[in-house]
Amino acid sequence: MVWLLALDTLAVDDGVEAGTFFLPESAWAEAVRIPHDSVILHGFLYRSGGGSLRWAAWEGGALGPDTLLASDSADAPEGWVWVELAEPLSLSPGNLYAGWLGGEPLYYQYYDSRNDGYAWFYDGARWERDTSAPGDFLIRAVVEAVGVEEGPQE
Repeated sequence: MVWLLALDTLAVDDGVEAGTFFLPESAWAEAVRIPHDSVILHGFLYRSGGGSLRWAAWEGGALGPDTLLASDSADAPEGWVWVELAEPLSLSPGNLYAGWLGGEPLYYQYYDSRNDGYAWFYDGARWERDTSAPGDFLIRAVVEAVGVEEGPQE
């Protein structure tokens, strides 16, 4: 039997690039909240403005990210950058937060044309909704939907 993996991309941005944002302080972090059903997380797409991407992903609730799931770094040229997890992660319904860490060397992340309340900021002490970014960040989760497996047909 052959199984085909059907991947989907979860996004909260409107797809319209409005500019880039960066974080000069190493204690700072930015993230975008991506609500989801039961999924298997395979990785992320970042709409990079260039730089050294120190990416991170957290689970969380209504008050922001709280559990670090994965993090790493990669060179990120201008354009869409694929970040693959070392191992796919099974997630129950909830909120995934995908973002990046600040500091030198700088990384530039695109945001969309309006802030719909999905952007979050960490100031080194606590997470809060980010109202300084003009839009939501163009970071997308690449997932596989978890469904019911059917047995062989007789």
